[in-house]
Amino acid sequence: MARQTGTYIVTLLIGLAGGAGIGFLVTQQKVSTANATIEQLKTQQTQIETDFNTANEKLSRMEADLTKS
Repeated sequence: MARQTGTYIVTLLIGLAGGAGIGFLVTQQKVSTANATIEQLKTQQTQIETDFNTANEKLSRMEADLTKS
């Protein structure tokens, strides 16, 4: 009986370790995907800021031209 209980405990520990390992791998993959998405969004943000600044500069030049007229 004690041997059977020991076998159950060892089996339980192996199952827990396996489950934790699988959980870690799944979580790690999700974190990697999230980090890649964050980098893409940062790149898009930089481009949007550049476009916004360019548009503001054009608007300022147009306003200056209108003021001169």
